[in-house]
Amino acid sequence: MSYDLIARAVLVLIFSLIVPLAIFLGRLNVKAFRREVLRDLEGLFKGVTNNNEQIPILPSFDLVKWKYYPEDNPIKIDDYINNKNTIYFVFPVFLYVVISFVFFVLILIPEYKSTIVDWRINGRSIYFRLVICVTFFGSYVWTFCYLIKRVSNFDLSPISFFYCISHTILAVTISGALFASDMPLLSGAVEKPIVALIVGFVPDLFLSSIIARFPWIQQKRISPESRAMQEEMPLDMVIGIDSFMKLRLSEFEIEDIQNLATFNPIQLFVETPYGLYEVIDWVSQAQLIVAVGSKKALRLREMGVRTIFDLERCLSNKGLAAHLARILCVSGVESGEYRPVWKSGKNGERPLDETDELSAVVSYIRDDLHVRRLRQIWDVINEALDVRRGPVGAYQ
Repeated sequence: MSYDLIARAVLVLIFSLIVPLAIFLGRLNVKAFRREVLRDLEGLFKGVTNNNEQIPILPSFDLVKWKYYPEDNPIKIDDYINNKNTIYFVFPVFLYVVISFVFFVLILIPEYKSTIVDWRINGRSIYFRLVICVTFFGSYVWTFCYLIKRVSNFDLSPISFFYCISHTILAVTISGALFASDMPLLSGAVEKPIVALIVGFVPDLFLSSIIARFPWIQQKRISPESRAMQEEMPLDMVIGIDSFMKLRLSEFEIEDIQNLATFNPIQLFVETPYGLYEVIDWVSQAQLIVAVGSKKALRLREMGVRTIFDLERCLSNKGLAAHLARILCVSGVESGEYRPVWKSGKNGERPLDETDELSAVVSYIRDDLHVRRLRQIWDVINEALDVRRGPVGAYQ
């Protein structure tokens, strides 16, 4: 056996094992770093008091904490499953390694002779081998990116590896079927490496193309009214989010404004490099856009209303409230005729009179569970800032 063959065999083994090893090492590193951030954040929340009484830890924080400290969850699943869950990774990871090993043998050891297909003959099987290998390499890169995203979201599970295995098998099957088909357009196209690579990344692209070309295949129909409601709201509608941040947030499956508006701000702070105040500002902007729509959000931004909580503050000013009513209310309100209806309340939330149209609209908007969660976080941080504020005249 030549040294060249030994070197290639070693490369096959390395490439087969490198993805699972890198994923699990990355998972341990991510877990350790985020647990440290959570400990610091818990110290901040535990240090906040109201009237000398400890404010309970927020449910939003507990949900994130239990994700990285499952042993602290009072509603724990069976301890055996918690302690032995690594065992469930053995079988899917083994299958992933075996499949990767087989295809890397085809790629790096061309003199390998299969009992099914003689890859060494100078015929059509050579092109078939090229198509299969390129398709596998495309799916291999896709699975690596997919597993990295699962680590970033800290939701890696045995199902993640099963999904990667099914993706690879589906890609290779579709590519082989297209190559073996009698349709010259399809079989000739897939012989090109770029087409085989695309099939490896998106194996169901061919099926999706057929459905798009022949919409009668779909069992469900989309009405014109439904299409009219299909509005794409990109993340850069929020002030402070650029194209790079959009790419970074997409790693956590935050693809549009609605995803951002409903995401837990504490989790976003823990799992991204962005500051807590910055994240809260982004989420509050996104919640306003989702609540009123992009057209009205633009008009509100022109009058200085950026976040979901700015709506309430406008109610305390007669002029701003009248302008806000003209934007949000269904019935028209002429300038100067509106009288704000609100009462002062504790913390950030103000009790509103829902018999008044504008107050009712604002109350409906702020009653969303995601808005209420954000307000809890807002109030706790506000209390922390008030505690650290010195007495009047102390810095004069």
